[in-house]
Amino acid sequence: METYAPQYWMPLWGHCSNRELRANDIYRQLRYDPNSWVFINPWGAGDIYPMVSLMGDFIKYHCTNNERIVLLVRKQYEEIPFMFSQFSDRLTTISVPQEYMDATVQDFGLQQTFTKGDPILFVPTHWGQGNLQRIFFLRGISATEIFKFMLHVPFDATLAKPILPEAFVARAEAKLRQSFDPAQKSVLLSPSSVTLKPFPTAFWTMIAQHLKEMGYRVFSDTANGRIPPIEGTIDLRFTFGEAVPVANAIGRVICHQTGLAYVLSYSACKMTSLYLGPLPSPLYHAPFSAISLKNNGFKDDEETIEIPDSASVEEAVEFAMAALRPAYA
Repeated sequence: METYAPQYWMPLWGHCSNRELRANDIYRQLRYDPNSWVFINPWGAGDIYPMVSLMGDFIKYHCTNNERIVLLVRKQYEEIPFMFSQFSDRLTTISVPQEYMDATVQDFGLQQTFTKGDPILFVPTHWGQGNLQRIFFLRGISATEIFKFMLHVPFDATLAKPILPEAFVARAEAKLRQSFDPAQKSVLLSPSSVTLKPFPTAFWTMIAQHLKEMGYRVFSDTANGRIPPIEGTIDLRFTFGEAVPVANAIGRVICHQTGLAYVLSYSACKMTSLYLGPLPSPLYHAPFSAISLKNNGFKDDEETIEIPDSASVEEAVEFAMAALRPAYA
């Protein structure tokens, strides 16, 4: 699997902003091969991971002449496609910073039709002439089923399990040797949330304190340094490619029902995901059932705590701990 950053260049016409130059260059490079399927996924891990997990059936149905697949993602998610090393001979990943992704999407009016050779914006809220996500969620269809529809693969398409490159595992083990003691009871808290409504900082601080009182050594996933660690916890920085071996070693993870939950869905850890009320954006109107790992086919033994949006911080903590105490005793 290839990955590279665009080589920026100066066009011969007009006066363009720095942002426009980057967007123009990215768009030019995405169109380098008219026989490739080119997808732009500007969203987060909860969209990229399911999409790539469907690449096996996509290749089966749409790459019969050895066509390649090019995927443009944001920089912090570039390792997710690499988790599926079985697709490395077909899938090329291009990663760009957030501002250049925004410029590429906004400045070129990318199409959402299923056409080989032209960049396809893989966003269900702006697909064709409408919002697929809003329409489908109202009918009880899951997010992964929407992705299957967009990729033109059968609804019974197989969700591939990642085959991690050894380099990801080795890097994770090296990081764990610095701060992790397998003899101690440990738990990883992951407060980061991009799409879902986040829990207040005080919520995570109180959850961490309760777990410490239960005898746990508590680690914080800081989104690889993009957010501060939870007060009183151990800062643990890792990439998405390292997430599964990190979680397997620590053994227990409490996180948002968001992208990391999908990435860890096939890990051996005990994972509890938290969901706070409805999704905030008017584009979504997504019930929990639409993003549930179980309903999306990723984890049959899903453990999720749904916390009412109307709960105060103290009430939310008690609600969560009422479920966590017996499970983590």
